Amino acid sequence: MLESLNRFFAAWLATLKAMFAPWVWGTFLILALLQGALLWLLVIAPSPAFGGWPIALLRSWFGPLVGHYPAHLVALPYMFFRLTILLYGFFGIAAYALATAAFARKFTGRWAGPESFVGITRKKYLSLFVIWLVSTAIVFFALSRFPEFFADWTYGSPRRDIFIDLLSRVIVVAFMSLWAYTTVVLVLERAGLLQAIKISVRRCLRRPLATFFLLGIPYALTIPFSLISANSADLARQFRPETIIFALILVIISQFVANIITCGSVTHYYLSEPDRE
Repeated sequence: MLESLNRFFAAWLATLKAMFAPWVWGTFLILALLQGALLWLLVIAPSPAFGGWPIALLRSWFGPLVGHYPAHLVALPYMFFRLTILLYGFFGIAAYALATAAFARKFTGRWAGPESFVGITRKKYLSLFVIWLVSTAIVFFALSRFPEFFADWTYGSPRRDIFIDLLSRVIVVAFMSLWAYTTVVLVLERAGLLQAIKISVRRCLRRPLATFFLLGIPYALTIPFSLISANSADLARQFRPETIIFALILVIISQFVANIITCGSVTHYYLSEPDRE
């Protein structure tokens, strides 16, 4: 137990020291900038300069109120989070894999330079995409469908709503813990998809609390901003509707920090295992 705790804190300290390496923060910065660009495009989509086709497309996806002020801004978090899922599916998984290799090089010096990072990511992209697809399905079920089972119990009770929301997020982290090491194994070891899943599950079950908190603490940093932006109608009512834009900017920043910490600490914790597979 003490050895696991020492490795846990060592992983955090090593990550804080290594996170300023260009190939680490730069990779996630590109992802954050792409999220910022997506947010900006959603905000300016109603502009007549675009000829109306972006709004027509968004309305076909998200409903007829899109494009009308202030309903468009109230719907902004919903649109942003749904489209961000796609962004992570195509670029986010590659960014995480590249950063994993960069962290490993920083921690051990064993892996080659940027050209090798890109080559490894390209070879493992399909496996990484499958991991992302399953993970996304789990997150979607836990955050969108799971609370529906308790709709009658939570009706009219904000406290029960908050409890179920937090419980859903704990379930997300618990399930994601089983997959926590798959990217590290795929990128750093000569392992296929099924073997990577097997190793990750085994490692998680061996160190469940450490793995849970390696993911859970950075994820907790993003929850306040996500909750604020998710309650966009209340935000628009109490302040100006444009406040929602700034709330989403804070979401992007918090996710940028959380991604770096999660990637680095999980990578270091995996590499520090004495009897690594």
